[in-house]
Amino acid sequence: MKKAVVLFTILFFASVCGASERGVFADIARAKEALRYQTAGYRVCGGRICKADVLLAVRNRKGKIEIVKILHTGEVLGKYKIEFDNLKRGMGTAFSIKDKGCKILAMKRATRERSGQIREAVYIPYSARMNTPAIRKMGAAYLRSVVAEARARLRKWRVKSLAYPGKLVADTVPLDVPFTIALIEHMDPDDFNALERARKSITPLIDKVLVTLALNGKEAYRFCGSPAGARGLFQFTRPSYALVCKKYSGARICPNFLFGTENHVNAAMASFLLFDSDLDSLDRARLNYFRNRPELKRLFIAASYNGGWKRAARNRLLRETKIYLQKFKEVWNNFFHSKKKKIKRHSA
Repeated sequence: MKKAVVLFTILFFASVCGASERGVFADIARAKEALRYQTAGYRVCGGRICKADVLLAVRNRKGKIEIVKILHTGEVLGKYKIEFDNLKRGMGTAFSIKDKGCKILAMKRATRERSGQIREAVYIPYSARMNTPAIRKMGAAYLRSVVAEARARLRKWRVKSLAYPGKLVADTVPLDVPFTIALIEHMDPDDFNALERARKSITPLIDKVLVTLALNGKEAYRFCGSPAGARGLFQFTRPSYALVCKKYSGARICPNFLFGTENHVNAAMASFLLFDSDLDSLDRARLNYFRNRPELKRLFIAASYNGGWKRAARNRLLRETKIYLQKFKEVWNNFFHSKKKKIKRHSA
């Protein structure tokens, strides 16, 4: 099975990227190998990682892979001029290298595994020089393939909708909703607000997620967890995940929260089920109202996903959820809008 997944990944990326991008992935493979037996170093304070140094694998202008160390204090050891946003973001730290002709290909640092053990892991961080149109396109194609496969499995197994009796879950929510939510779940609210206040495009935030998806594939956001305990690409919490497992037993969702949230297709399936569950909480009148107002239905789903269906149904949204909806509108309009169906920024 594992070999089949690896083969699928290779064929997928070969189909959507050109020779230049295939060369990048070959370099990334070399970088991972160079980091395999290296140790970054870290300290644990009160059971938490408190002082983690970082190793970066850099391809220099001659094509050679070199290892650069960044101390937990932010000091960069060596000759390269490397900048980063915030090391406390862990695997989500974004890097840039100022040296001409050089690229950051991989990183290694301490992280907590699903088992609870702390170990050093290799991951491909976001870096500005990896942000190319071809790689962004690859990331979007990967996410679309994940969401499409999730819906296909739900349809294959005939998982019935609770919100719309007689229909399948696969037919109750369009693919654009989980696609959009997966992107906005990994956009920092403070970064988003800063761009909004400056009246600047949020494209850089979208690009960061797409590039991360392209470079890491099925490993993307594997180490991503929130203070509230949300995990993975779709940032599920344990209660929400347990709810869909219980209500949709025929959906064949992985019962293990940690494994289930790491698997992108499984987590996308769970998101479809949660959307349907939240819609099922509404009365028939509201569902009928949504029938000819798909933009409001999308916003209700997004608000419920972030703040719970009760607040969304009563329109008693927390500030965090209001920001979340703004992110949803901006990202949805970026990918799916037309003159007729663009979601208005003031709609709720």
